[in-house]
Amino acid sequence: MDIHLSPHVFELTQLIRDRALVLYFQPFQSIRLERMGEAFGMSVEEIERHVVRLIQNGSIKARVDSRNKILQARGQDPRVAMFTKAVKTGTRIQESNRKLMLLYKLTW
Repeated sequence: MDIHLSPHVFELTQLIRDRALVLYFQPFQSIRLERMGEAFGMSVEEIERHVVRLIQNGSIKARVDSRNKILQARGQDPRVAMFTKAVKTGTRIQESNRKLMLLYKLTW
């Protein structure tokens, strides 16, 4: 091993494993932890611990059904998304109108 890299091997492998778990789950709406464990060569308990840690630090937006051992994605409510978009659009239009009124006052 490299003498400069060896102190960081544990952290690097953990970061790589975390990123792989996030990328593996991305296309799914829900997945069984058993299936993820098989894909990564881990037990269900290990994969559950890793997934819970990723959920807590915000890397995965999901929740774990501990009873059925299923990881389910948490989607944003479409009404909330539409309201947020409407508020942003309204703010942008107000700012644009304020600039136009100021320009209009300057030209008179």
